[in-house]
Amino acid sequence: MGVLGVSFHTAPLDVRANAALSDRQKTDLAKMLSEIGAQQSLFLCTCNRSEVYYLYEQQNKTTPQKAEQCFLQICKAECEIKPHLYHLLGTSAMEQLFRVAAGLDSMILGEDQILVQLHDAAVFSRAIGAGGKQLNRIVQNAVACAKAVKTAYPISSQPLSMCYIGMKQLHHAVNLAQKTVCVIGGGKMAALAVRYLADFEAEKILLCSRSFETAKRLQQQYPNQIEWIPFAERKKAICKSCAVICATSAPHFVVTQTEVEDCPQLPAFLDLAVPRDVCPEIAVGNKAFLLDVDNLKQTGKENMQKRRLLAKQSEKDISRAVVQTEQWLVACAVDAPIQTLKAKVEQVEKDTATLLCERLELNSHQQKLLKKLLHAGMNRLLKEPIAQLKSLNDEQQQKHFSDMVEYLFAQQKE
Repeated sequence: MGVLGVSFHTAPLDVRANAALSDRQKTDLAKMLSEIGAQQSLFLCTCNRSEVYYLYEQQNKTTPQKAEQCFLQICKAECEIKPHLYHLLGTSAMEQLFRVAAGLDSMILGEDQILVQLHDAAVFSRAIGAGGKQLNRIVQNAVACAKAVKTAYPISSQPLSMCYIGMKQLHHAVNLAQKTVCVIGGGKMAALAVRYLADFEAEKILLCSRSFETAKRLQQQYPNQIEWIPFAERKKAICKSCAVICATSAPHFVVTQTEVEDCPQLPAFLDLAVPRDVCPEIAVGNKAFLLDVDNLKQTGKENMQKRRLLAKQSEKDISRAVVQTEQWLVACAVDAPIQTLKAKVEQVEKDTATLLCERLELNSHQQKLLKKLLHAGMNRLLKEPIAQLKSLNDEQQQKHFSDMVEYLFAQQKE
């Protein structure tokens, strides 16, 4: 197995863009790879990487070099891509696929989106005729391993998004479920906060912004939860809420002592803005709960450290899964002679059953019993030779015995 790729580790965005393959380019590359002896191939192209996984016979020593030439020929700006190109073979290539599937080679360590992208890549590979039994099994094993790793080592459960980290901490502090919460702001961060509040089952979301347009779009998604409050009336919204989330681009404080002086109970504050939206004196003077970006950055760093530790612990599970997959691949090398043996035995079994049923004039029940006994006997005959073939792990021995079986038992062509 081999993998050619360009990733975010070394290549800037412009270079990765040149290596991003269109469906047409993938189809053309699959054909080129097939012509040089790599019959099965998979193309994994995301915003962070462009990788081509391919299977080839190890005795074809020149295939990897030719595969690299094909990849560069298909890509745009070959000269720019080549310094950032990596090419792994054998166990290293398979380990790369398993680590990618588990999210251990992603910009956001442990991210889950890659599994969907890998599934789509496998579907596309089969659709253009580049998939096959071996490659499909490798992908299935990589996905199964990734899911097992994420269960045993919950890497993705350590949030990295500042907004999500803040929302989780705010929810832990005041329990947002079935509560009224105020969101001040009209940009992407405010919209993201609204989405998380819906996930945390907030009963009412008072969206306070200068424009009604953002609120209108969000009301279509959450029709029973969002109420728009004009920015000038934010004081009223703050006093109605158990928590306030601020995410504006204002150059000055938008929540000061004036906005909270009439509140019957001071809400908790999550300030996602830079510069700050919430005057720090509110927390100091009133002992209010206040989270700002600096607090969240520290939590994000701690969560990243936890992710790295969990990722390191998962490596041994990935190595074990790779070894098992390689063992399965080795056994696949003798699939052809095994099928030849089975075909020959099935034909003998069928001919013998037909002859005996005719000569012995057996009834329906007796015929079924005869066929069942013949089938069981033939399976016993095949069991040991098949086990011996599958136990071979030397490539030369596999080829030697495969050729011998084909020579002795291959069906005569009509």
